[in-house]
Amino acid sequence: MNPFGDLGGEAVKVGILGGGLAGLATANFLRHDLEVLEKNEECGGLCRSLRERGFTFDYGGGHIIFSKNKKILSLMVRKLGENVVRRRRNTKIFFKGRYVKYPFENGLSDLPRRDNFECLYSYVENWMRLERDGWKEPKNFEEWMYYTFGKGITEKYLIPYNRKVWNFEPSKMAVDWVKDRVPQPPVEDVIKSSLGVQTEGYTHQLFFYYPRRGGIHSLIKGFERGLEGKITRAFDVERVEKDGSKWVVSDGTVEKKFDLVVSTIPIVELIDAYRGAPREVKRAAKGLRYNSLVTVLLGFDIKKMNDIHWLYFPQEEDGLFNKVCFPSNNSPHVTPKGKSSAIVEITCSQQDNIWEMSDEKLIEHVIDKLDGHKVVSREKVCLSKVMRSKYAYVINDLNYNKNTRVIRNFFSEEGVVLCGRFSEFKYLGMDATVKSAVEKAEKLNRVN
Repeated sequence: MNPFGDLGGEAVKVGILGGGLAGLATANFLRHDLEVLEKNEECGGLCRSLRERGFTFDYGGGHIIFSKNKKILSLMVRKLGENVVRRRRNTKIFFKGRYVKYPFENGLSDLPRRDNFECLYSYVENWMRLERDGWKEPKNFEEWMYYTFGKGITEKYLIPYNRKVWNFEPSKMAVDWVKDRVPQPPVEDVIKSSLGVQTEGYTHQLFFYYPRRGGIHSLIKGFERGLEGKITRAFDVERVEKDGSKWVVSDGTVEKKFDLVVSTIPIVELIDAYRGAPREVKRAAKGLRYNSLVTVLLGFDIKKMNDIHWLYFPQEEDGLFNKVCFPSNNSPHVTPKGKSSAIVEITCSQQDNIWEMSDEKLIEHVIDKLDGHKVVSREKVCLSKVMRSKYAYVINDLNYNKNTRVIRNFFSEEGVVLCGRFSEFKYLGMDATVKSAVEKAEKLNRVN
């Protein structure tokens, strides 16, 4: 069944499974009758914020608002109204005790001299090889890094950092997902960087937006406005099935009926709930790989620790964490007066010991390492808390295309619309999620 087909001119009711950013954005642009079914008491998914003792933390990670797509960026910023600030990125990489400008290839002069030389030499050597021999398609993510950045940058920064953030070997990851996300810097910029001449990479992210108050959940609140009476909370989808021309969605107690269904819930959970999913689809779902996220939230009894927005930690010996964000540098209104804050991100899976570590051990590890690096002061910590997010990062392993093709083809034929990071099972940022939602809503609006 084609979900974008004709239903005979009757009024259409759409059921949207999930009230995260994808579900709420889809609902915003649908012109049909609709109902959003959200499993939690609060909408937002990974874009929720915790408020405690005057602090506001985005516990799904350090979110910021940016995009190459000016239309989508403008849409997201408008949802915040007057509750928005604009910042110029100040981001660093912690490397051998030094603060290196981000992206790494734009901060080579911050490296020890030997590391600087090795990164520059191998980058230029690699660039000359590409100019002479042309581009050869790499077979995996690790090959792509060597092929794009050369040995120095790849081995000193890219491989160790990506092992941490993906919790997966880069040599076992596919490559097609990264091509449009990480641009290859011009060789002249890398040479300038090595010599200490100012250059900027990832320029679409150089300026970003953030809510003045309320954390990233304020963006969710912006998308919730106008949907009053259309969101059903505490509805955990347990069963989805077709009944004649209608869709039946149940939480085990209440049944809802819809003409069309848009799913923004994790695809593995949709398949578990879906009546009639064939064996090959269930097998493909078991082959999907993803990571979870542990965030350690810290409040400090000091007005300002630094002027950094986020700080990367690529080396294993740096600590379990891969990134530390400083939301109080995004906006002074996310902490009590005279305080500052940090969000420490640790990627893991539910099968490893990090997910099962006690809050006390996680907090102690993070504070001990960051104090040792002189990034924060142990004596200034006045609040600490641990949050866990089951679904955080989609992993594009070498079987990704095969498994996702089986799943997407099945739901396309069934007539279920998939939207959002873990429903489409794509590494979508907030802007790409909103873009996908707008496109799906526009197609559904043509159904009558």
